[in-house]
Amino acid sequence: MGLKSFDLHKESLRDGREVYFDGERVADVTTHPVLGVGMAFAGIDYKLAEDPAHRALAVCTDPRTGEEYSRFYKIPETTEDLLKRRELIAAGSRVNGGPPLIKEIGTDALFACPARRTAGELSAHVPVWQYELNDPDAPQIFVPPSSYPFGSYHAADVLYLFDSPLRGGHAPFDADQEALASTMVTYWGRFARAGSPNRTGVPDWPNYTTATDTAMSFVPPTPAPTTGFSDDHKCDFWDAHAGT
Repeated sequence: MGLKSFDLHKESLRDGREVYFDGERVADVTTHPVLGVGMAFAGIDYKLAEDPAHRALAVCTDPRTGEEYSRFYKIPETTEDLLKRRELIAAGSRVNGGPPLIKEIGTDALFACPARRTAGELSAHVPVWQYELNDPDAPQIFVPPSSYPFGSYHAADVLYLFDSPLRGGHAPFDADQEALASTMVTYWGRFARAGSPNRTGVPDWPNYTTATDTAMSFVPPTPAPTTGFSDDHKCDFWDAHAGT
């Protein structure tokens, strides 16, 4: 089976499925003014594979079968594999004029909202403290610079808690980030010792409950409670479709 083309990607969505947007049925998701944008972003990988300028980067060949497949499905085995994956993501961002929308959707649907649901379920049985790193300029020490900002990427919070002897030691923070890192270390240390992150000298971190829906936003230099996590990540929508 060969690689799917962008045209096949579009046609596969015209299969009679029932899709509704703002309470109205959508006749064709590929031409819808909102859903069509998501369709185009999701299909950028197919476009890159068809583009002679990007084909060598976007397409891999299975050495056993000779079958071609997207590099996104290649399990990285070497440093070069990881760098090419990063380069492919950057290429998709350049073609789209910004970070891929599908990646933002994945952040909300696969990480943020499931974590919030888990916090809510656990809070019925044990004390829970939920947080989100909210530093748009978190240092990126794991991969080379890219054409778009990484923001508060997955696992960036580890930099604020631990130095990495394999990645240059202490992260290159500015003064505000140093202040945030110091507070986060205090929270983690206090939690390990006392079972609660709170102590004198740091902002109060309220327990998470479904009633209050309050998380701690770790924004430099001083973290603060927020009730906007659900709205920021469209959790009402994703929770309604969880498991479907």
